Amino acid sequence: MGPGPSFKRHVNQIGTAVSTDSSISNLPYNIKIETVYKDWISYLFDHARRVTAGKNSANRDVEVVFTVPNAWYTPEHGMLTSAAIAAGIVRNGSKIHFVPETEAAVHFAMQRQSLRPAASAYNV
Repeated sequence: MGPGPSFKRHVNQIGTAVSTDSSISNLPYNIKIETVYKDWISYLFDHARRVTAGKNSANRDVEVVFTVPNAWYTPEHGMLTSAAIAAGIVRNGSKIHFVPETEAAVHFAMQRQSLRPAASAYNV
């Protein structure tokens, strides 16, 4: 069972000291959202390493692509980059990339060929 919807709403509160969503409680006073992201990223990548053990070179440099909400910009990207570095996933931010959710969805649909332009769109 995965994290519930309140977890996603917590992690989408980057940059706010207090939750603006009254349906979720604030994090405990001594836990910062940056720490939550660092621990979450660390957990996900540790799990991925266990699952892929023996299939990939352990010493390869990785590049990480985060799919992020469309409204996330420099502050949120910076926080995620810092969290990935703190989690030991990458050594520097040049290995971190960001793709807005809508762009990722379009690429996914195009790859699956479920999104094709109509032939009439080109008949001008």
